[in-house]
Amino acid sequence: MPETPWAAVERGPRPLRVEERPIPRPGAREARTEARHCGVCGTDPPS
Repeated sequence: MPETPWAAVERGPRPLRVEERPIPRPGAREARTEARHCGVCGTDPPS
């Protein structure tokens, strides 16, 4: 996994922005996982 992967970032009511974000190191009793796929359902209500 790269140390600065691409992430979709929400900053208020504007559309999502795609930018590189550093991955924080896990703390005590935490784990780092990798998601291979994700999605948003079209029936999810807008926030």
